[in-house]
Amino acid sequence: AAMTEFVRLVLKKSNDVGDEISAEIVSQVGNDIGVLTVLVPALQELVGRPAEGSLFTLKSADAEERLKKIFVKFVKSTCSLARPLVLVMDDLQWADSGSLELLEAIVSDKHNQGLVVVGICRSNEVSFTHDLAVILRRLKNENGVLVTTVDAKCHRPTSKNDWWDL
Repeated sequence: AAMTEFVRLVLKKSNDVGDEISAEIVSQVGNDIGVLTVLVPALQELVGRPAEGSLFTLKSADAEERLKKIFVKFVKSTCSLARPLVLVMDDLQWADSGSLELLEAIVSDKHNQGLVVVGICRSNEVSFTHDLAVILRRLKNENGVLVTTVDAKCHRPTSKNDWWDL
């Protein structure tokens, strides 16, 4: 849903901006564009129909790694310092390990300078050994990614007047 909405937003931009983003996606992703258009059919409106035979079998041993690389290229192609992208990801405490590994691959890409990721989770549901906590430590310690933690305390109003203090 988010990727489809992104495509629709790009299509609403001026022709120059849309054409620039489209050309960058095709340039970065190359022959693997068919994989993305299967996952995000709306993407065809932006980049056109992929060439026949541009798909790969998801049963191959390296398919998951290849899919990650394709998605990293796609995200990198959609943003730059002049055209930043902010991804807001909610409920990361419930994300499966594959999704978190994809997020790690996207955030770890040192060539992607126009991306900001805001990850939201319930810290009381993320233990030290939780996949999210492990990946955040790895991003910070091994990849030099700036990871900032903001602890938002839950404010529970006790009276109607307390709502004005929020």
